[in-house]
Amino acid sequence: MADFIGWPTSGNKYHYWFLPNPLDTATIKPHAGNYMFVKPTNEGWIPVYVGIAENLRDGIPNHEKWKEAVKLGATNVMAHTQNDSSKRKNEEKDLIEYWNPPLNSQHRTQASLLGS
Repeated sequence: MADFIGWPTSGNKYHYWFLPNPLDTATIKPHAGNYMFVKPTNEGWIPVYVGIAENLRDGIPNHEKWKEAVKLGATNVMAHTQNDSSKRKNEEKDLIEYWNPPLNSQHRTQASLLGS
């Protein structure tokens, strides 16, 4: 498995790294950023949820969507640090509009790649 993935959108590419253990706060950077719950498929990884956090260490462990994400096949969490609040929000919107993760309700534009 690669250390990171460049997630394309309609006009940008965002580089996210895999968290070694998303439930262990010691492995998560205490920085602002974006994150994804992702599932493996035959074609590669697919996000089932995209989110933003003022502090990734506080926002990811015990996230309310994690159990639902696991039910949809999510096995990993990926993250990307970004200090600029407006860039974080734009990135989240951009990724959701392109990938349409089934557990996101805002910014969706079409049927999810997972059929939801």
